[in-house]
Amino acid sequence: VVGFWWRKPSQIRKAHAYAFKTMFSGSTLVIDQLKERKLSETVRLAHAVMTLTGQRTPDGNPAEPRENIITLIATRQAEGGFLITGFHNTDRIGGVDTYIRQSGDIAPISYQDTKPKR
Repeated sequence: VVGFWWRKPSQIRKAHAYAFKTMFSGSTLVIDQLKERKLSETVRLAHAVMTLTGQRTPDGNPAEPRENIITLIATRQAEGGFLITGFHNTDRIGGVDTYIRQSGDIAPISYQDTKPKR
């Protein structure tokens, strides 16, 4: 997950069609944890931890499983059911506090073991 901000449904459809045709063809996303909160009679907030398996590397080899966390807002539609009206997705990486950019590259980093010892 690299931080795209799609503003139009056509952008969302195009990006997902490409992803499901290439890197995620044959992949599976399993919900491990789910928490829903009713914000109003017509609005729901959901958080989920999920595991992705079956992703492929650019050269077609299997990638290792990874976890992500999603947050979504769904709004009840007059004709019934809910429509996702807001969505955020981020990778879950254990032992990492944040990302840092150095020399043009960005990489995960932990500050836990970098404190000066007394």
